[in-house]
Amino acid sequence: NSIDKLISFLNEETKGYKVIIAGYSSAAYLTTILSMKLDNVVRSIAFGPIFDITQFIDKNGKYWKNIQRDFLEFKDTSKKKYFDITHLIKTKKPRSFLYFYANGYYLDKEQHNLLIKSNIILDGVGIDSTTHCGIFNKKINIFLLTCSEKKFVAFKNKFAGKTNVKEKEVLNFINIKLNLFFKCLELRLCKL
Repeated sequence: NSIDKLISFLNEETKGYKVIIAGYSSAAYLTTILSMKLDNVVRSIAFGPIFDITQFIDKNGKYWKNIQRDFLEFKDTSKKKYFDITHLIKTKKPRSFLYFYANGYYLDKEQHNLLIKSNIILDGVGIDSTTHCGIFNKKINIFLLTCSEKKFVAFKNKFAGKTNVKEKEVLNFINIKLNLFFKCLELRLCKL
């Protein structure tokens, strides 16, 4: 029933394994935390992550009031330490971390700007979208989760830091990489 217990459990369960994690929205928030706290993380990808959930406590409206009620019920300060994770990111950067945000969606942009205001530099990709998380293409997600470290670094080098990336640009890049992969595979099969 706490993030610290989850971290302890996952560290025990993943001993000896390389861990790749990804998440959307609030799961991206957890992805960010786990990328800093788990021992064996080799890649972490966050789509529309939340870095500070305290901002939701002060909002109006039924949805926000439910969130406010839930957060304020935490009497245990050890649980509250994860409400704003920017201080964690400043002390320990997430490992092999890449995050996406929709440059036209207020919440994504707000969270991205929070990092900038906090002088936190992470590999972020601003997707030209008004939809939360910016990018939901399965082909892109599968590529990012399964590609080699070399291809992942090439992807980060191509797109990280850009603030207005079109989904088509990403798909073109991935298709080039996948086409090269299949050509190499064909050559290997022909040699057999």
